Amino acid sequence: PPAAPRRWRGPARGHEGVARFGGEDWEGFGEVAQCTGLWPTPEGKLWVGTTRGLWHVDADDVIREHAEGRGIPAGWVRSVVPTRPGQAFVLLQDANRSHLGWFDGLRWYDYTIPEFEPAIVGLGREGGDIVLLSERYAFRIQDAATGSGVALRPIARSERDRVLGYRARVSTGIRE
Repeated sequence: PPAAPRRWRGPARGHEGVARFGGEDWEGFGEVAQCTGLWPTPEGKLWVGTTRGLWHVDADDVIREHAEGRGIPAGWVRSVVPTRPGQAFVLLQDANRSHLGWFDGLRWYDYTIPEFEPAIVGLGREGGDIVLLSERYAFRIQDAATGSGVALRPIARSERDRVLGYRARVSTGIRE
């Protein structure tokens, strides 16, 4: 019978990729990539930011890779706020500017904020709201139902579901 899916236990990130604790030793997980952050989801999955895009990892060790050329607005992932299952707001960076990306589970949207001056340095959550963080201020993203918060304007949309999916490569025997 197939092995039971593993839950993420103690993931760690670094310049050469992601590792997780397998019970006795650390295991390398996925491809070699410079990781920029790890963001677990409430449903037990994991968003992994890299300098070349974003991975969405499920409990069966399947990676859905969101890379440049496959819809994500930019490759360098700075911050992720998971929303509904399989969806997230993502702060991205390219050589010229920051991008606020939204993945709705099927496609990517690239947003800008009209006439917005402060540089965005991160994303966060306050209650049910997504918050843009600058060096000095926090701004709520506009809620369509109430109209309060900072309005976003879409500037691009990707093709539907161009994400690459594959089973993760696992290497064992990594010592602390």
